[in-house]
Amino acid sequence: MDNPLENVFAFAEQAYVQQQAENVLALCMEQRNLAPIHMLVEDLVLAAGPQSVMALNEILNEAESYRSRLLDDLQRLFLALQSDLSRRGVTLSELAADPLSLLDRALPVFQEQLAWVEEIEPVLVAIAETKQSMEDVVERLELLNELMTYVDDWLWGMARQWVQTLPPAFPGGSVPGREYVQ
Repeated sequence: MDNPLENVFAFAEQAYVQQQAENVLALCMEQRNLAPIHMLVEDLVLAAGPQSVMALNEILNEAESYRSRLLDDLQRLFLALQSDLSRRGVTLSELAADPLSLLDRALPVFQEQLAWVEEIEPVLVAIAETKQSMEDVVERLELLNELMTYVDDWLWGMARQWVQTLPPAFPGGSVPGREYVQ
């Protein structure tokens, strides 16, 4: 039977790592720099070695959660622009088939497409503001992808190191003796 105190400690440790991951992730996004996550991961690996796999996995889970929120932010920005333009008589699907295609096009292109709109300036302002916000979110997503790749690389390295500490096994689970060649 498991020791209840060990379970409490394991839960507290997981909560602590999760909180640290959240804080460092937020710091990386705020500073637009991966140095804080590099320090955290390297400290974990140096302190715990292969036992840091669970903590590294927790960091990846937090990063994935943050990624989901950023993707939701992109969708909300697109829907808000769609609603705003709809009130002005403009259909966003005429301008962009998907949210990210807004980022690829310059405002003069939109101005040409919307030549028929009487009050074009508020429409262009709404597009420009949304485009800027979306670019910011996409920049954070790119940084987050770099972060996740970095942590994933360390995670695979730690898993490989852990596997190398195991005794070799043959099919069926048997472990060979010390002499491999006779």
